[in-house]
Amino acid sequence: MSIWFFGGLIINVAVALAIAGYFDPTSGTVASASAVTGDFNWCVTSFETHGSQVILSDFSFNPRSQQSWSAQQVLGPPNTASVGDIGTAWAQSTQDGQEEWLELTYAQAVVPKSVKVYETYNQGSLCKVIAYREGNGEPVTAWEGTDPSPLSSTVIGVSEVPLQIDFPTKRVRIVLDSVRVKGWNEIDAVGLVDRAGNVQWAMRVKASSVYGQGSTAPTSTVVGGSGPEGLLPRWGDLHEEPPDPETHVVGAYGWPAPGLWGSWRGPANLNSRRARQ
Repeated sequence: MSIWFFGGLIINVAVALAIAGYFDPTSGTVASASAVTGDFNWCVTSFETHGSQVILSDFSFNPRSQQSWSAQQVLGPPNTASVGDIGTAWAQSTQDGQEEWLELTYAQAVVPKSVKVYETYNQGSLCKVIAYREGNGEPVTAWEGTDPSPLSSTVIGVSEVPLQIDFPTKRVRIVLDSVRVKGWNEIDAVGLVDRAGNVQWAMRVKASSVYGQGSTAPTSTVVGGSGPEGLLPRWGDLHEEPPDPETHVVGAYGWPAPGLWGSWRGPANLNSRRARQ
């Protein structure tokens, strides 16, 4: 049995080396899919021919990401001084179009006690918090209910809701019932509070939508009905949207299955610094 196994492995690697030497995957079939998630552009392109394949994943900031009302305005501690339609907070693309969400990532994983959501305009839309289990990324509903901030207020609403989980996390998603609370539901900051009362502020954010994105979002080409995720290979180390802006390339050779593959990562070209106006 082992002789056949190793023999097949050697043949597979030999075929992969031969393919790598004779075929250029960029000369074959090309498929591409792109999507906009809040302030981020994600584009995946697949080049494939004769047992060779190269996947290019480019995840970068949208050029509008540093502007007023962008998702980047949620990063760090609160800095919006008063209630109102103010550009130092995030705002969604439409006032009352659909349910909205913000997904926040923090520097350290903790077993959280609560989240503190700073609502600076048309408060009261918070309806759910999802926590992602550290390690495998499993989403778990940590809180669901009625926002403790009043629907109408002359002061900034700070909605602190308890999280009913006992595992460490550094990534949470807050869900907003934007349709129920009329107008722009603007968020300035989201703090993650640990069991000792220490507060972390988000270092990365994604959003369901961003104010003004409709006129600047790139055309989305969906392949197989699944977007960029549908082009990610089972082999290699490219399996999901990257945690930070970067360019990631993986290539594989072999038939009928990849026998050799390689990987390269590099920083995204666009400026990733946060700018809160």
